[in-house]
Amino acid sequence: METEDIVAASLKFANGAVGALEATTTAYPGFPEVIRLTFADATATVLGAGLDVQFHDGTSDGIEPDPNVGGTGADPMDFPHDQHLALITDFLDAIDEGRDPAITGEEALKVHRLIDALLASAAEDRPVAVPG
Repeated sequence: METEDIVAASLKFANGAVGALEATTTAYPGFPEVIRLTFADATATVLGAGLDVQFHDGTSDGIEPDPNVGGTGADPMDFPHDQHLALITDFLDAIDEGRDPAITGEEALKVHRLIDALLASAAEDRPVAVPG
């Protein structure tokens, strides 16, 4: 796949909220993927296959990470393919069962629309809206 190795962007959402995005596949020695969302009442951090929620009232909740999930080594391709296999299996089962898959094509395209907007913003040196 030909794409950028590093991205950083500021995001402005339709409701006026702002966010920051950074992603890389080149950080040595390699780290688990991290998604951190900060809300009015809590901060949620996805680290690899785990979830940690810290509420502003001092309480917390979460899901323990599965050590067998996630590309955490220096080789970004050194990760198990269980999640991809599960998505493909669900897709094939959905066809057999006449139902929508857990992740529809329309839903999966959302991340690609964001990636396209990030690339266009960098190429054009201006903010770019992500199509709905």
